[in-house]
This record gives sequence, structure tokens and C-alpha cells, in this order.
Amino acid sequence: MAESLEVEEKQTARLRKEIEILKTQLAQAGENGAIATTPRGEIVVKTPKQPP
Repeated sequence: MAESLEVEEKQTARLRKEIEILKTQLAQAGENGAIATTPRGEIVVKTPKQPP
């Protein structure tokens, strides 16, 4: 029982980190790009290409 709880805590921590990264990406996309979804339902951040 303790093992499954430990695994669950690790997964939760990993997902929290992933959520923070996604929040940051969405905030940046809202400022300078576009947010789109793929046919599979994935969120894609499209940023404009920077001129060289």
C-alpha cells in the first residue's frame, strides 16, 4: 500500500511541474502568438517566427 502511495505522489509532483510549464507557455502564447488544438486534442502553441 505504501508503494502505490509513493508512486502516486511522484506522479502528482511530475504533473504539477508539467502544469506549471504549460501555464507559462499559455501565458507567453497569449502575449505573442496563437493557441491551437490538434485533431487529437493536444494544445499547440504557435509563435511567430522572429526575423533574422
